[in-house]
Amino acid sequence: MSGTDGLTGTGWAAAAWLAAIAAVLTAVGSGWVLRNVPEPSADMLGAEEKRVYLDLVRPTFVLGVTGVSVAIAGVTGWLLPPALWPPWLVLATFGALLAGIDAATTWLPNTLMYPAWAAMVVAAGVSVALGGGPTVLLRMAVGSATWGVLFWLTWWVSRRQIGFGDVRLGFLLGAAAGAAGWQTAYACLLLGTVVGAGWGLAGQIRHRHNARQPFAYGPSLLIGCGLGLLTLLWSR
Repeated sequence: MSGTDGLTGTGWAAAAWLAAIAAVLTAVGSGWVLRNVPEPSADMLGAEEKRVYLDLVRPTFVLGVTGVSVAIAGVTGWLLPPALWPPWLVLATFGALLAGIDAATTWLPNTLMYPAWAAMVVAAGVSVALGGGPTVLLRMAVGSATWGVLFWLTWWVSRRQIGFGDVRLGFLLGAAAGAAGWQTAYACLLLGTVVGAGWGLAGQIRHRHNARQPFAYGPSLLIGCGLGLLTLLWSR
């Protein structure tokens, strides 16, 4: 039995269809979001040094985020059954944009994070309605709580070496990872942590004269989710 409790994906046609939807949503939505998301308050630590969100409204950024979205959505349609598409579509759109913003600014705006949470809740209901059943809802809830609590503990123990935005992002990504199955959720978490450790080490070497250089953890977590989903190939 696979990490999706015996369910299988529907192939290349589904991958192309879902990737096209993600591409349109991300390409159109990212520009609108970046033009309207408010900047953090000037009295917040590091707010004056951050890159403004409006500066990201340029082809290179939008195309990059859209490419990541297409890749995740394509793998989702290829490997997962339709009942599990909704949470992963949220991850492919909201998650990709959040990770892109984090990579460019090291900030994760709550004005985008909270709608992403709401979209994931709706996605959970749609997954149940499409035949995923209460088991999918349980896995999403447990995955979200597990990731969120683990990253909260990391944030607390490390004395805020990661941002609290990463904790919020953990709740979102954990829900999608959990939907795909227990083994996949574990693989996503493990691989995201490994990628993040490598990314962080490279950053420390690159900025060894500035130990307080902000670290964007979100992209690593998203990459880990994509790699974790690919581990389903081993169970086929």
